[in-house]
Amino acid sequence: MLKLAIDRISISIKPPSHVQSNISKSSKFALQRTVSIIKDLLTSIPQYQWCGIVTQLEFPSKSSSYNSAIEAITPVSDKLVNIDRSSMDLASFQLQFGMKENSFFTTYTISGYETRDMKLIPKDKVGFVTIGPADYMITECGIRIMLDINNNPGGATEDPIMGDAMVLSHSCEIDPQNKIKLTSIILAPLRDINTATAPDKIQDLIESNEIDRTKPQASYLKYFYVPPNENLKFKGGAIVDCSKCFSLRRQSYKSLLSSKIVQLSGEATYSMALKLALYFHRNGTARSEKS
Repeated sequence: MLKLAIDRISISIKPPSHVQSNISKSSKFALQRTVSIIKDLLTSIPQYQWCGIVTQLEFPSKSSSYNSAIEAITPVSDKLVNIDRSSMDLASFQLQFGMKENSFFTTYTISGYETRDMKLIPKDKVGFVTIGPADYMITECGIRIMLDINNNPGGATEDPIMGDAMVLSHSCEIDPQNKIKLTSIILAPLRDINTATAPDKIQDLIESNEIDRTKPQASYLKYFYVPPNENLKFKGGAIVDCSKCFSLRRQSYKSLLSSKIVQLSGEATYSMALKLALYFHRNGTARSEKS
């Protein structure tokens, strides 16, 4: 079984029956198959921050000793858990604990398991089919120990990358004192102007902030130039990238306010709003007219 995600590859391998009872041979088989799959799947092996392996060890009960997973795990529960059940039958049991050895973390999960011989019998009529596990005979039950071994310490392993952004939402909307029903705050990231266009086009980008309000047309619509400021890390100036807008929960208001480093002047705010409107406007957009 192979599962792919943007930042994760999960491979599940079932060893053949002739090595399933030998943990060393099963592990070796799984490793060989995994390596061959990854080599065919990836042209270059990425540098993952952590990796791990999960394996299941199943110990089936002897024939007729127990009739279900809960019966098989009950003696383990009575041995490991000092709780008086007052003659009540055990309904479920799962024990999990973890250990740390050098840079590796191992989690053990102990539970019962059972397998059933379930078959889907075709029906004469088309309709819903209900399958109940209790309707099928248990073919095997016993104790399962799952091992999860990895070198992930949990949480972020590196400091987050911090950046600057401009708040686009109206201050009167996001201020909690105004009690307006708003759930999110809209922001746009700031970028170094030198990464936005070619060196010989930077002056054109800067001048694109100036818009003729009688005939509003503009270039570099998605960018708004912000001059150099001692509180900004971009010494040559920055641009607000409106093509990468994102939002934060309204509860972030106080945190954003405490991180505020600069504010646009009234004239710059007007130019920014006008350019933002031009960016979201597109010629040819369908218009509704009264008939």
